[in-house]
Amino acid sequence: MFEYIVQPGEYLYSIAAMFDVNVPSILSANPGLSPENIYPGLKILVPISNKLYQRFPWYIYYPYLFRSNTWSYWDDRRRWPEGWRGFPGESAYIGGTR
Repeated sequence: MFEYIVQPGEYLYSIAAMFDVNVPSILSANPGLSPENIYPGLKILVPISNKLYQRFPWYIYYPYLFRSNTWSYWDDRRRWPEGWRGFPGESAYIGGTR
């Protein structure tokens, strides 16, 4: 899981869709949270999506950067944050520290 701060205009469903998880999994990670009680600035825990993590392993460290574009935008690894363009041993790996 990673911590996420709700942004203006976001709803629980939109956050779940953006990070490829379902609403019940977010609710179970945040006891006492209800879909009606979401507001900008609220800190919530978001479960990690295996599918999304395998495709974009850096997204849990840069969720606000990740949310700024569509998944297809991030398919171009040249747009990934520095040091996250692949893993060691992959042809796209450029080095950097993690």
